[in-house]
Amino acid sequence: MMEPEIKITPGYKNKLASYIFSLKRIKIFYAVLFSTVIVLIPILFAYIDGNFDNPVLTVDVIGDYANMAFYLIGFPTMLVTAILYANKFPEVLNNLKGNDIINVSENEWNKFKLRANDIYSKWYYTNGPHLIALAVTVSLFFVFRNPMNHIWYSLETDDFVYLGGWAQLIVYYVTFYAFSLSLLNIIATYRILKVLFSSNKLIVQPLHPDKCGGLAPLGALSRTLIYGISLLGIIVALNVHFNYEHFGRELYNPLQISIMLGYLVMAYVIFFLPMHAAHKPMKQAKEEEMRLIHHYIARINKEIKKDFEEFRDIDSDALENFHNAKEMYDITSQMPVYPYNVKTVITFISSVFIPVLLYFLQRFLDSI
Repeated sequence: MMEPEIKITPGYKNKLASYIFSLKRIKIFYAVLFSTVIVLIPILFAYIDGNFDNPVLTVDVIGDYANMAFYLIGFPTMLVTAILYANKFPEVLNNLKGNDIINVSENEWNKFKLRANDIYSKWYYTNGPHLIALAVTVSLFFVFRNPMNHIWYSLETDDFVYLGGWAQLIVYYVTFYAFSLSLLNIIATYRILKVLFSSNKLIVQPLHPDKCGGLAPLGALSRTLIYGISLLGIIVALNVHFNYEHFGRELYNPLQISIMLGYLVMAYVIFFLPMHAAHKPMKQAKEEEMRLIHHYIARINKEIKKDFEEFRDIDSDALENFHNAKEMYDITSQMPVYPYNVKTVITFISSVFIPVLLYFLQRFLDSI
């Protein structure tokens, strides 16, 4: 009797998260449409407030291109990125199993999938996004309740209560929920991969055509983040430019530096973290293979040296075995210890630095 199939479910035991991660095709489009409408509601209220185009304000809606990009583009993009990443992960695991990178029985595979779902169900992955979103929203509530802030998303001034600012609180919550949901899901993915590689021997294939020892599916998983990382980089560049244009903060300003460095560090971590789970097991697998071949060569070498010492003809079989083992040693020495190839690295570098270069190009054009 066959065991029932167990599916890995990102957001396991969390109705909202598991529903978001399960969206496919047309439902993803509806999710983007819904998220866009949420972001546009405060803008509608800001229009009612008279703050859509209001030169009296320090920043009105029309002049607030940085925040518009962050919420109007960043929120839907991060939502879609999280969905695509979650949908890709079970497929990647099946590809790793199909590539014979890990050799497990169906029973052991089902046990692993149960353990993966158990990791997804931990409270800090299920409730963490809500807690982070709430903390950010409450913080921004106190920041923008200050009557001295004459911007369209202020909550109130000495004379007015801005409906747009109060409606924007909802946007803060859902946006940072989507960001933290995506980030925590990547961390959960890393933990699941650590469990997979630590509880099963990793079989790295030195001559695999993907040039990653058969672990290229992990690089494909990270490449689902590329569009999100690129668009987030453009948003960061816009915010840096916004700070320069409205507040005169040059690039060497500590806030500007922290924004750029924070983006680069975050992009690197979320892109390479899941792949890093395979680095240590790949390195150990390579060292074990080379150690095994080394002992074999040492034993043959000892026999050949004995022939030298006793002035005998070298055993032709031993010499042939030595050459064959040496070839295997050379092949094994080229086994990769990172699960990504040149394509993956170039994709990451281009996704990170193109937005940064766009900012410098804009500054250059402004100067001439």
